[in-house]
Amino acid sequence: VSIVWSCQHAMAETLMALDDEAFMADLSHASETILGNAIAVGPRQCVPLRQRHATDYIKQRCVLIGDAAHTIHPLAGQGMNIGLGDSIVLVEELLRSKMRGLGVAHNQGLKRFQRRRKSENLNMMYTMEGFKRLFETKDLHLLWARNEGMRWLNRIDSIKTSIVAAAVGQD
Repeated sequence: VSIVWSCQHAMAETLMALDDEAFMADLSHASETILGNAIAVGPRQCVPLRQRHATDYIKQRCVLIGDAAHTIHPLAGQGMNIGLGDSIVLVEELLRSKMRGLGVAHNQGLKRFQRRRKSENLNMMYTMEGFKRLFETKDLHLLWARNEGMRWLNRIDSIKTSIVAAAVGQD
């Protein structure tokens, strides 16, 4: 199992300083032993996470897609999904420009690509940042509301299916 443990910088430093036994105990506790107790760990790495977004995806026949255009907190693995979405829409717009006789790198098609992807990517980035903050909170009222909301959501298959479809780009 490979695990990304997202936490504040100070906690990350503390976790990195632990010996393997203490780290496994903290990991088991933090994961509520959902996969059982941790019995072994490999080398750990600490990677600061920063959300970033390019002001423009296009400039002078150059196009930024995926992590070159935006980085996102790895909650729910959406970074790859939005990068694949960028690729799909870019190909669609390049083909559309070519079919209209404009040439594949015509600025009109590239601008359309940017318009289509930028708002969707920003929405996903804001959503993931909201989830990150919601799961970091120590406020008991918010914790209760979050947990009740997640329980409620887990009981309604149609909403769960819609959320999963949107997360994988099938909305």
